[in-house]
Amino acid sequence: MGILSLRMGLIMGGIFFFISVLLSGCGSQHEKKMQTAEQVKKWQVLADKSVSITPVPALQDYDDSVMEDISQPLKTDPSQPVKTDPSCLAIKSGGSRKLPTMKVTMKMYDISLPVLIRTLAKVANLDIMINDSVKGQSKIVITDVPWEQAFLGVLETFGLTYEWTGDILRVVSVDDLKRKQDLMEARQNYEKMKNKHDLTLMHQAQKKSRLEPLVTKIVKIHYADLTSLQKNLTQYLSNQEKEVSAGNFEASPQMLPEESEEQGLKGNVLIDKFTNSLILHASRSDIKKIMPIVRRLDQPIKQVLIEAHIVEAGSNTGKELGIQWGGLGTAATTSKESFSIGGNMTKFEQSLKDETGVNQPYQPVDGNIVNLPTTAATGMSLGVMAQKAGEYVLYAQLMALEEQGRINILSKPSITTLDHRMAVIESGKEVPFQTVEEGEVSIDWKKAVIKLEVTPHVIEDQIIRLEIVTHKDELDFANEVNGNPTIITKNAQTTVMLFDGQTTVIGGLNKEKSSGGEDGVPGLKNVPGLGWLFKSMGKAEEMEELLIFITPHILKEKTVKIQTQ
Repeated sequence: MGILSLRMGLIMGGIFFFISVLLSGCGSQHEKKMQTAEQVKKWQVLADKSVSITPVPALQDYDDSVMEDISQPLKTDPSQPVKTDPSCLAIKSGGSRKLPTMKVTMKMYDISLPVLIRTLAKVANLDIMINDSVKGQSKIVITDVPWEQAFLGVLETFGLTYEWTGDILRVVSVDDLKRKQDLMEARQNYEKMKNKHDLTLMHQAQKKSRLEPLVTKIVKIHYADLTSLQKNLTQYLSNQEKEVSAGNFEASPQMLPEESEEQGLKGNVLIDKFTNSLILHASRSDIKKIMPIVRRLDQPIKQVLIEAHIVEAGSNTGKELGIQWGGLGTAATTSKESFSIGGNMTKFEQSLKDETGVNQPYQPVDGNIVNLPTTAATGMSLGVMAQKAGEYVLYAQLMALEEQGRINILSKPSITTLDHRMAVIESGKEVPFQTVEEGEVSIDWKKAVIKLEVTPHVIEDQIIRLEIVTHKDELDFANEVNGNPTIITKNAQTTVMLFDGQTTVIGGLNKEKSSGGEDGVPGLKNVPGLGWLFKSMGKAEEMEELLIFITPHILKEKTVKIQTQ
């Protein structure tokens, strides 16, 4: 009996031990799944740390200076009244002002009109001016009457009016107004005739310039686009001709037929692409107008280095994923050397720069801030740079062991482009698609590529506005149509503001897939309470995300001596 009890105890102990092992295995698998999912999310930390920073708004100091033309056309229509400068008139009309409204009480008998008006002005503390034509005797008796009513009553009684000249109140008669009107009409007639005379002289000067012999000048262009420059200069000269011929020459009507026959640009602006030169064939006066514009437009354009990491991250609960974080920055030491802050690093492809922009060596320091590497020797590593502030750089080194999922660096392009010029990087292949129509087989080739388009716009030498367009094609052989794979397309388009060396990330292009299954001994796996001892369950979750990290760098300028022409 004791032996039987011992055997039963051993059997039950074995069963409990087996159950505890299974439970611990399930717990470890669940814990492993949770840990792996958390590790996958760490990849998003880099994206969070590379969020774009919007620069603080500031008022810009724009250069208001303009290049003066040799002859500035005066565009005036003589049929319209000329707005005469009031400073040229003998009588200058002041702006409208309200009269005082204080209450006044006055009793004056047989008083001179100028004295009465000056008395009212003194009460209101006003400066007043009276013409010698204002004469007469008056009597006034008022009690608590607004000053405005008393003053206007006196003026209307004697047929007078007033006007403001600055801060001076002028009292004028009807004869004064008539003389002022006659003076203004005379001034307008004078200005009108003067403008007609100036337009006539300008037209004659234009006719003379057309008789000026044409000369040829070759201008070497260093930076500007020849075709665009030729188009702009031709349009500029054409507008100059139109402005001169736009006047209405009433003073010399006989000139109109000659003017209409002579309209059009005299001379040409040609280009020579072999020597990258402009050929100016025009009069000397026209060339003098063109040269300052050419010098202003033919200036060096800033260049921007675009660095990108295009990464496709696959998340799978059956995959081990490790990530190591480290930092890299410039130390404030006398030698100005750069060193790493934690992290188990390998040397960057691009060395760090000090505050002067000069490449400096750095010294890696052993140790990991977060150390969750995969144990297998196989896999891959990924280095991504992201700048947070100043000259400090944050990088992530990712190692992956692929079992069912994957993390794949699709491309690490680097390209330099001019400011305001689009940079395009395209990598992939062309896939044949076979179609049969009426017994005839035809082959069409379609692209399956990764494409990145970036257009930088440099602002104040430290901020960059990027217009970004990304495109990724993926062949799906699981859903073939007539033997041809389908193409899955992923696109992203945005515009961001970055500081020089700052990193932005484009993400959210996800594809998720989940599957599950159950295996076990038929019949026994369905026994209530004990069926889990005879079956196994599997569940797989897969996520695929395309991440694009883009870092622009403004290339430093260098003085180059160019021979002047």
